[in-house]
Amino acid sequence: MNKLEFNLEETGLRTIFKDYQELAMKILWEDDGKNSREVYALVNDQIKISRASIITFLNAMVEEGYLTFEEKSGKGGYHKIYYTLMTEEDFRVQLYDKICKRAWEEMRK
Repeated sequence: MNKLEFNLEETGLRTIFKDYQELAMKILWEDDGKNSREVYALVNDQIKISRASIITFLNAMVEEGYLTFEEKSGKGGYHKIYYTLMTEEDFRVQLYDKICKRAWEEMRK
């Protein structure tokens, strides 16, 4: 996932996220500072998904600028602890602005 994709067939955050991705972000918005194993365990309780999918998604959200992380040493080596860079409301506003700007640019062509 390099870029967020807009799906007009869905509503709310599901217009850009798959079900497990939406849940992963909501988990972090509610209780910041989790590693991929913790996010995976909480998502997998509700939606069966691979841990690799969670890790790929979390890292993509870091690349997109919506999450950040710090590495902490622990059992088995270093682990990324993920943190949100904005509230869910701020995320929605920023996403709305991006969609409107892009739509306006396309309409002017």
